[in-house]
Amino acid sequence: MTHEMVTTLNGQEVLQRAKRFFAERVPHHGAFVEREGERFATFRGQGGEELTIAVFEAPNGDTHIRASTPAHTVKVWVPVVWDTVELEVTPEWTVARLKREAFERATGRRLDANAYQVKFRGALVLDESRTLADLRAPNHAPFIVLLARRQPVR
Repeated sequence: MTHEMVTTLNGQEVLQRAKRFFAERVPHHGAFVEREGERFATFRGQGGEELTIAVFEAPNGDTHIRASTPAHTVKVWVPVVWDTVELEVTPEWTVARLKREAFERATGRRLDANAYQVKFRGALVLDESRTLADLRAPNHAPFIVLLARRQPVR
């Protein structure tokens, strides 16, 4: 995911402020500088998250800022077809979107949203409008999409 903006600050000031900002956060929101150059800094969070900030000077004197994070991969098990699906996701994905994408990719059919539920870390996700960022789902996080009603064993 990439975000871009323009500022009147010079590039070095932008990078210095970013380093100060992440150094002053509480541990679970903090990040340390992993790599840096004259016009970029790459930060690594406590959970392995990565953020790269790059600055580019425009001819009019403004500074363009580009911040990007790599997409995450999550693994979703869909027991109804005994298959696991890997999805490239961003933190803004909702649990409902993850459920729909995984189910449709694994089964090849449309999802009846009320017939299936999602579990993350062994717990049922009751509010599927929550994002993966809300759940603090790390890269390669495992999810399960299963029937809302248990099937009888025959």
